[in-house]
Amino acid sequence: MSTRSRRALLLFIVTLFVLPIVVAWLQLAGMINLFGPSRTNQGVLVQPVVALQWPAGAELPVGATWALLYPLAEPCDKGCRSTLTGLRALHVALGRKRPHLRLVLISSDANLDLLSIYPEFVILPRGDETLTQPLRQARLQCCENRSISRGPGTIAGIYLVDPRGNIMMYYAQNTDATRIKADLDRLLSGV
Repeated sequence: MSTRSRRALLLFIVTLFVLPIVVAWLQLAGMINLFGPSRTNQGVLVQPVVALQWPAGAELPVGATWALLYPLAEPCDKGCRSTLTGLRALHVALGRKRPHLRLVLISSDANLDLLSIYPEFVILPRGDETLTQPLRQARLQCCENRSISRGPGTIAGIYLVDPRGNIMMYYAQNTDATRIKADLDRLLSGV
């Protein structure tokens, strides 16, 4: 073996061991990004969280499950039906984690005939202020400085409620269910 080939072999071996250290240091320093964009929430965090008092008969025991609340539009138009279908598909896509998420609709009696085809949902009355007031508060807290807000009295959107009964995340009304599923996959990863 010649001197030139020995030097090339030595340089190759040194590069093989030093290159990962250099790449790791550059990644840590933020000069390169090998793993793509960081994972962030798809919804808007409600900070601080807003406590929600479940109405009597809601069948949602504290500590047992997460919940997605969706106040239905009056009347439920094509966009509303699309969201309902997306939420039902999201629930099915959770697979074995499905029992850890309840789908809750807030609706008036006018929408009950439409909801008969969605047995996965728990239906709560729209007029209950113990339910709608915290939703208004959560929407104002997370969205007052964003383009999402459409007036102080509205509760339109999708709300994620943790097992302790706190509203902790808000999604715009037309949010794709696959984006919500990305957050739920992270939240339910330990179950």
